Amino acid sequence: MICVCICENNVMTAKKYREMLTKISRKHNIDVNITRFSNGETLLLHTMNHPHEADIIYMDIFMEELGGIETARELRLRGCQAGIIFLSNSVEHVFDVFDIKPVQYLVKGSTFEEKFEKVFLRAVELARQKKTKFLACKFGNSKVMIPIEDIAYIKIKKRLINVHHKGREFRFYSSLEKLEKQLQDKNFIRTHRSYMVNLFYITTFHPQFLVLKTGEEIPVGGTYTNKVKQAFLKLYGKTSSRPLL
Repeated sequence: MICVCICENNVMTAKKYREMLTKISRKHNIDVNITRFSNGETLLLHTMNHPHEADIIYMDIFMEELGGIETARELRLRGCQAGIIFLSNSVEHVFDVFDIKPVQYLVKGSTFEEKFEKVFLRAVELARQKKTKFLACKFGNSKVMIPIEDIAYIKIKKRLINVHHKGREFRFYSSLEKLEKQLQDKNFIRTHRSYMVNLFYITTFHPQFLVLKTGEEIPVGGTYTNKVKQAFLKLYGKTSSRPLL
């Protein structure tokens, strides 16, 4: 699912974009959810409760009160990673948005459908690439996209997943089996029926436990010992200076 936000104060213009995006999505079999916001304030309010929901944002530059550029900058400050496509009546502000790193700057009335489609497909591809680098965690109304490289380990207790990343924790309901599939080929390994560890965080391997960069000790179940050891050796090589025992 690709979540698209259209931040446009003109109802008819927003409707036109929605129709174009729906048509393109059906043509390319892309599952999308499109939400319209009439101004920057409502979009920012929405992202307070759903900070990582949007994958693509079509942002009108000229809006009452809070303009599109100011809204986009605030979104970036809040950690929003969505691909932003600016919409404007002129090229006047094209050089003012570089720091926001938009996907594209489109001029209304001068953008043909072919160009609109090409830009959207590019934004979709970028969104999909980002999704492979993040672990989506949802608990109630809270959704967090955690960079996979920041995750030290994952622990489960009674179906409650606890993701440990950069000294913080995020909890949500799932299963380690499901996460194993999501993190396949991401250098994570099951060390215990209740633990998965990022191999890059391991500093020392013992038959019964691992020591992480964080100083934490993670148990290694008897049935996982050889598998963990082989994965560790494969990643760092037999000549690694990292201690095994």
